[in-house]
Amino acid sequence: MAFKITIEEIGQEVRTIGAKWELGAGETPSGYGYTPEIETTADFERKIYEQTVDELDMPSLVSVVNKIAK
Repeated sequence: MAFKITIEEIGQEVRTIGAKWELGAGETPSGYGYTPEIETTADFERKIYEQTVDELDMPSLVSVVNKIAK
């Protein structure tokens, strides 16, 4: 049997969105232009670490995650 250990970072960050070339964003409603840039807060998930192992020592894993000394 194999086990997969995955560590992901989750949180929120400020991102700048916009500046897309679109119809109606120009000086006239029928003209092309860039949409305005705005800042928004977005949720994110990033995979930091992943490993597959054949054997899993769960007590040791829990100790490491919780920073418990043996």
